[in-house]
Amino acid sequence: MKTNPTPLDSHSDASRRPFITRLVPAKQGLMLALLLNVQAPLAVCAAPVTPDFIPSVKSLTMGAGDTTLTGGSKIYYAHPTLKNVAETLKADINIIQGLDLAVVPGGAAGKGDILLKIDSPSAGSEGYKMTVDGKVTIEVQDKKGAWPGTATLLQAIGRDGAKVANMTVIDKPDKPIRGYQIEVKQGWSMQDIKDEIRLMHLLKLNTLTLHMSGVQSAAMCLDSIPKGDPGFQVFTKADMTEIVVYAKDHGVDMIPNCGLQWQFPDTQSAVNLYINQIDGLGAFPAYDEKRFHNFVKEIIKREIDIYKQGYDDGKVKGIHLGPVNGEGGMSAAEALIQVGYVKDACSATKSWFFGGMNPGDTTLNQYKGDIVQVPYSNKYDPGMRPYVDNGWNCVNITWRPLYMLSGMVSYSQQTVFETFNHHYFSGEVGTPDYINTPAAGKHVQGSMLSSWDWATAYYLDPFLTVGPAYAEHAWNLTAFPYAASDWKAFKARYDAGYDRFSTMLRFSKGPPPPPLPPPGGSTLISESFSNTDLQGWTAANTAHSSWTNGGGYCKAAIGNNNQNEVTGLTKDNVTVPNDFTLELDMKQVSAGNPSAPPYYGVNIGGYELNVCGGPLYFCGKPCGGVGVGKYHHYRIEASGPSLKIYVDCATTPALELPRGTMPSGGLKLWILSYEGSAAFDNIVLVATGATPTPKR
Repeated sequence: MKTNPTPLDSHSDASRRPFITRLVPAKQGLMLALLLNVQAPLAVCAAPVTPDFIPSVKSLTMGAGDTTLTGGSKIYYAHPTLKNVAETLKADINIIQGLDLAVVPGGAAGKGDILLKIDSPSAGSEGYKMTVDGKVTIEVQDKKGAWPGTATLLQAIGRDGAKVANMTVIDKPDKPIRGYQIEVKQGWSMQDIKDEIRLMHLLKLNTLTLHMSGVQSAAMCLDSIPKGDPGFQVFTKADMTEIVVYAKDHGVDMIPNCGLQWQFPDTQSAVNLYINQIDGLGAFPAYDEKRFHNFVKEIIKREIDIYKQGYDDGKVKGIHLGPVNGEGGMSAAEALIQVGYVKDACSATKSWFFGGMNPGDTTLNQYKGDIVQVPYSNKYDPGMRPYVDNGWNCVNITWRPLYMLSGMVSYSQQTVFETFNHHYFSGEVGTPDYINTPAAGKHVQGSMLSSWDWATAYYLDPFLTVGPAYAEHAWNLTAFPYAASDWKAFKARYDAGYDRFSTMLRFSKGPPPPPLPPPGGSTLISESFSNTDLQGWTAANTAHSSWTNGGGYCKAAIGNNNQNEVTGLTKDNVTVPNDFTLELDMKQVSAGNPSAPPYYGVNIGGYELNVCGGPLYFCGKPCGGVGVGKYHHYRIEASGPSLKIYVDCATTPALELPRGTMPSGGLKLWILSYEGSAAFDNIVLVATGATPTPKR
């Protein structure tokens, strides 16, 4: 049953949630489905549906019936180390479902409650057992298992209210390191990083390193940054502390990066900018080897001290020091010096070298227990096998699947799925080195994906696209090469759950949304597409296109027509009033032809909002851009002589225009594309009352 949204007190907790969660309970259940990937249609008496977990779990036994979480449900933690896991789970359930569950210590969980407990020694580190049988019990050997356990629960919660099918899951990863590297020189903000951390948690990825410039590495060790720094994003000590603690509270270990090597211009810039703040000895007019090395040592120490706050035991598991030889890397002798600095700062921290080292190097060979090799290219590395055969511990990093070249993702999701394996080294150049030996099982500790992308540029979010494909085989080390049916089964699960992953990126704690229309406004449209068809809407020009209900959202798709085609979907029996507020969510689902992404948007009484590959236009005027591949929220206000467009719940409009004409006609969604598709959801049109006629 559809219900109109009601205005909320601007000081209430609900009003501070993203727009989508401020709708009615029926809508909250719908959005849970988008996030949590349960495919059955909304039905009160529907039988429990097997969740499509990504990554897939090791053992799943479905039971009869289901368990319902309610506003009175509690999250119990039976061991004090599990408290922040319980608090993060509370926040996630509140965001996606609107339930505000109490978090309490102890083990007295009853019907509809959730219990986190340490009591499953057979699970292994990061392993867990989840039992749903009237209540939800997640048993783990240690705290590390609670993070993937709660991620599985979040994926299992269904769309029919907050129901979880009764089941037993027993699961654990095959490798301890499942990581992601972000090149934060490319405009990543703190909020962008936090959004990725949330998605990493959902995908059971547990290691994150931020690849920084020399200036960024040094700046993050300072309490304040002088004016006049380079234009790319720099983070202060307080910024990095906040990010590290946020990662800790989502089960993600962070690895610092200190790539200070004098031959790099950005290292020289860092020294000139910050060395006096570090050592108090004034300017650095000429190279001074001793002073430079003291600077590097202090930066390494300060970085590790910051990152210790992200580890319960204070032992940072690694620090990214860059390459040795290879691609502009340091010498083996310099690497040895920096390994010493790391050991002085924290004896438990391993020095991670990203490529270039000679596996038989006698200088560093004696310290192999303190080093992790991260080979990434056959151009600069001999492959993984020589490292493994010489007893080096390795993390397999694959760079190119996330590398953006001229706006294109160089490896597709299918390529990542079909070629990635912890023991399969895929470098930039040369023949891949496939390893399937006991030595690899011992020394290959895991893997990472590396991104060299802009966070909010006009590109696909590559991690949203290939991250789940990578996570599947990062968690499950299965026989290689993979059968064709493996990809087809995964793609079906991914397609069904796409909104789960894209919505996770939307549900971050961003700026507060603008207030809802004041009481007294008349709601003309409140559409969340919870019905199984598109009742109350009429499609036009559908010879080569389709408008369908995608399971809680409206999807428009253009077929193989060998030309651009436009199609529209109009709301029946609605005339747009002079003054109104329109809210809706839109996103590009697929580009079809990557060189010609689809135009799509909404026409509201003749005022048109459209997006094409990122750039955003309102009434023909450019008003910024949006990331492609995830939902964005739009709000159009028409009042008196002005039109305003707000994007992603901003408090100031992206564009304000004078209007010379009043609206005419109704509301139409549309797309112009060659084999592309777009999605629309959460459409609310409110008449806001009579206002003066604008000047002409």
